[in-house]
Amino acid sequence: MQPTPHPLRWLTIAALWLGLTGFFILVNSAYTKYQVAIQAVNATLFTIGYLFSYRYLVRTYLYNSAFLKFVPLYLLTIGVLSFASLVTVYKIYILEGNKFYVENYWKEPVFITSNYLLMLMTTTTLISFRVLKDKRDTQALLESAEKEKISTELNFLNAQINPHFLFNSLNNILFQIDKSNDTARETLLKFSEMLRYQLYDCSSDFIAIEKELRYLRNYVEIQMLRKSEKYNCRLHISDSVRNFQLAPLLLIPFIENAFKHISHHRNAENNITVDLDYKDEQFEFSVYNDSDNTIVQDFNESKGIGLTNVKRRLDLLYPDRYRLDILREEQKFSVHLKIKVSP
Repeated sequence: MQPTPHPLRWLTIAALWLGLTGFFILVNSAYTKYQVAIQAVNATLFTIGYLFSYRYLVRTYLYNSAFLKFVPLYLLTIGVLSFASLVTVYKIYILEGNKFYVENYWKEPVFITSNYLLMLMTTTTLISFRVLKDKRDTQALLESAEKEKISTELNFLNAQINPHFLFNSLNNILFQIDKSNDTARETLLKFSEMLRYQLYDCSSDFIAIEKELRYLRNYVEIQMLRKSEKYNCRLHISDSVRNFQLAPLLLIPFIENAFKHISHHRNAENNITVDLDYKDEQFEFSVYNDSDNTIVQDFNESKGIGLTNVKRRLDLLYPDRYRLDILREEQKFSVHLKIKVSP
């Protein structure tokens, strides 16, 4: 799920605090400024209890099925805030010049317990509403993803008609090329292999990383045939990048973007560097390309699968399991992608 926009998040927190403050004032018939201050402080502590418990405890432990860790930490959090409430209310009563309404309340377990249970019930109620909302939002996101997947599969099937014809035509052309022209035959074979991969292997959500790497190598080699000696592309793949699965065609748009927007220095080299690594169930992919001021590089430019669509696929396939960093410098453009994947 996407986080709530920053301004809206603070407005929501303010609305919650004002609502609790107003509710406590009405219920406790608070009229003096000290009584209002007490209810405002309690509303603040209740709000803190809800925000901390939901944003840290629920998301870290409860949503990851660590229930035995969540419960004691949650009860401890409520206990600390309940104690802070008692101390603060006591200090405000003393500041007002009145006696506290329970004399020596530190020795009154019923009063202390009731204060604790009130905060526990209120905070738990707020968290329950938020958990139900998260569940509803997640269900809506899954339904949307399923509809999008079906639509994508239909478009993919429709798009196969012409590529099948192209694939068969390439095989015919291959046999017509003079066998002495090894470069042309090898290039056509690579292109044919890339097309076969797109047609027959990419219908699954995930595919062996070895097949994706072969596709990337073929693409880079074909692209470099079109470039002069002033252009270099270094493709470095660590030996550890194997034996796991990745969404197909997820990486190629970044490399396409690097070739499309590489610099065109006549008196210097123009470089592209692609690095792939895998360690501790973390797949790392980086692309760097030289750039110059004559090229306006727009990451959100979208044609075909498009880079914008790649970010959308990452949100759907790897929610909360990826990090994408894009950096534009004066003479270099870089993309860094990290995905948590299991072997």
